[in-house]
Amino acid sequence: MENGWKQLAVVDLAKRPNKTENDTWNLLRVAVEGDRIRAWLNPVQDDTRPVLDIRDNKNPILKGAIGLRVFDRTAWFDDVVVLPATEISR
Repeated sequence: MENGWKQLAVVDLAKRPNKTENDTWNLLRVAVEGDRIRAWLNPVQDDTRPVLDIRDNKNPILKGAIGLRVFDRTAWFDDVVVLPATEISR
C-alpha cells in the first residue's frame, strides 16, 4: 500500500474500442456495492460492459470517502457526484 492506496487491478485502456484522447473530457462511472467494484470509461450504447469488474475479497472498504488519483499525467476532475447504490440504475 502506498500512502493509503492499494492497487486492486490493472486495465489496459489501449485495448478498448473507444479509446481515450489527450486534452479531451472522458466519462468515468464507478459503482461499489459491498466488495464488488465496477468501472465504465466512456460507455457507448452498444458496449455497456464495465472495463473493470472485480471483488476485493481480502480487505473490502465498506464505508468512507472517495478519492481520485492519476499516475504519470495531469488530469482535471469536474462534476463528481456520489450517490447511494440504490439510486443508480444497474
